[in-house]
Amino acid sequence: MTEKQNPETVKIMVPWFFDDPLIGRYISVLPTLDIFHHYIIIENGILTYEGSITSFKKRISYELANITKILLRKRDISCFTKEGKLDAWVCLQQAGTEIELSLVDIEGKSHVLIPTFRFYLMSPNFIVNRGHKEWNRFLSELCRYSGLPLEEIG
Repeated sequence: MTEKQNPETVKIMVPWFFDDPLIGRYISVLPTLDIFHHYIIIENGILTYEGSITSFKKRISYELANITKILLRKRDISCFTKEGKLDAWVCLQQAGTEIELSLVDIEGKSHVLIPTFRFYLMSPNFIVNRGHKEWNRFLSELCRYSGLPLEEIG
């Protein structure tokens, strides 16, 4: 959901993440109140990550002129060990794709925008599809309104 406040201001809703103590961080597909959402606001050449009212994350701003690209790090976590044996615990709890989103500045320094989270292999199909849809919407709007290219590394 993108909200335009004036012609130069864009407010992009960041997908809502849930931190599970057993399996880790993932995109939640449950509907949530607006007070739990984080936003990225793009206004007058400044990209600002703004935490929710209930979050401990502070407001962080970056000048778009100093950012060269958006970096998407992906790592697949397999159900199989290096020896090719099936690891049931990994399949049930960890297998899937681990993702982190960063901004890279003109000096080549990386600034983490969205910390590491996972799309789990063993999640029900509707959860995976909705999570991917939310994530892709967010990336598309972020690239479009920031004007920054997306580079994916694995």
